[in-house]
Amino acid sequence: MQRLADLGVPVPTSILVRDGVELYRAAEAMGYPQRRLVLKPRRLSGGRGVWVIHRDADPFVGPFPPELSLDAMALAVQQWDRDHLVGGLVVQEQLAGEDASVDVLADERTIVVAVTRTRMASLVALCVEGTVRPLAARERSVVETIVGGLRWSSLANVQLVTSPDGPAVYEINARAAGSIGISAYASVDVLATATTLARRGTATELGSGVVQPTRFRRHWLDQCWPVDA
Repeated sequence: MQRLADLGVPVPTSILVRDGVELYRAAEAMGYPQRRLVLKPRRLSGGRGVWVIHRDADPFVGPFPPELSLDAMALAVQQWDRDHLVGGLVVQEQLAGEDASVDVLADERTIVVAVTRTRMASLVALCVEGTVRPLAARERSVVETIVGGLRWSSLANVQLVTSPDGPAVYEINARAAGSIGISAYASVDVLATATTLARRGTATELGSGVVQPTRFRRHWLDQCWPVDA
């Protein structure tokens, strides 16, 4: 997060903790209970191990991510085994706005293709309903800053929240997202483009693809339809 902040990318306040005592200190520093917080292990992926911390949490409601109060979360952290705490836990302020996941393929600091996937419904950590659309102008500006600043040349997944103030990045994965294949519903196959780029060794004539804004649903089977329909 600090590296992104140094590049001028908006990011949430983030603190690395290793036990329940440090979690209490971090929560106080970040304005709990007035602010909701998110806690996630650094060594896990795919939404596993993510918790929301807030004063009025009801553990029996069963939302995703699951919710706990600070006292309950700190107690749970104290009970976790050491393997679960390898690398520490990241505590972030929870951002308000539209949650989006940007699949991007870059070549020598230049975006070859990128597409935004928004989340409307989840089943555990799997996005089962949402939209695929082109990057909004402010999203593209942020992604271009990241790709250029980090000298990126590969696949990446940028997770951000967009509010009226603009997008803020809360996580970057140096890999393809698990649901990257959904982009093909909007006629932008990021994985196929990455394969072509790897085979040719150049981004020449690959273009940015045509993104038809598309809704999708993935429950018993995959369904997709144009947003304007």
